[in-house]
Amino acid sequence: MGDIREPAPKSSLSTEINISTRAIHAELNKLITARIPLALPPHAKDTALYTLGLSVFAQIYIEIEDALDMLAESDLDDRTAHSREVMSWLVQLKSHGLARKSRLEYDLRSLNADYPPPKALVALRGISSSIDRFARDRPHALMAYMWVMYMAIFSGGRHIRKELSKAGPGFWPSPSSFASMGFFSDLSRPGYTFLSFDGDNDGEDIKAEFKIRLAEGNALLSVDERREAVEAADELFGLCIDIVCALDEEVRERAGMKWNWLQGIGWLGAAIVGIYLARSFWR
Repeated sequence: MGDIREPAPKSSLSTEINISTRAIHAELNKLITARIPLALPPHAKDTALYTLGLSVFAQIYIEIEDALDMLAESDLDDRTAHSREVMSWLVQLKSHGLARKSRLEYDLRSLNADYPPPKALVALRGISSSIDRFARDRPHALMAYMWVMYMAIFSGGRHIRKELSKAGPGFWPSPSSFASMGFFSDLSRPGYTFLSFDGDNDGEDIKAEFKIRLAEGNALLSVDERREAVEAADELFGLCIDIVCALDEEVRERAGMKWNWLQGIGWLGAAIVGIYLARSFWR
């Protein structure tokens, strides 16, 4: 018997995600606006706090891309026709130039980043567990993680890297030590090269292709699959808030003093997920 599914709703899946996550997105945004200035001069003398936050949030991108690579190499013979179609669509979402893993790993090396701190690992493991579960049993839900994380860079990356560049070249690792990545500018220095894209269009062409490919899922996914994708996006925002709070705790412990909530450091990865998305709402 063929796969019988309800007709897909008229609204796009990305719109459904944006509407559903509006409140929790705003909550994350409020946390972010208090943290951005604290990771840069004159409040920060070095990149230590920035690096601590990046070490956690980078793992989300890396694990998403590892899961997509695993799906691309999977044996699909034991899957239903619909499942094979969904997995093929999902893998194709990772269009040329979209992946951030190599740039993030380069940035982490250039910053001498350590493994994510223990307190943040609890929330990060929740995300890792979800990514594994989605890749194994509900690949359509992994799409929500991709939409949130990659559209965040597309929507807010330019502004964030501009703010980071204001710290000046002396604040960031010297690009002369990392020449293998090629051309550098004030907007693409070791430590935040992952916010820039190859090519002459600064990622606009990659963003457009990603959104076109994503729209193909509007008719492909069932009502239940769409609902699960929206729920996954809500979950991801909540776990990102948990990470920010865990990083705040980590800093309080490391400082050996009582910090108020404004002195947390999880702003970078969360900013990518949230702050400037609120301004443009992924348009």
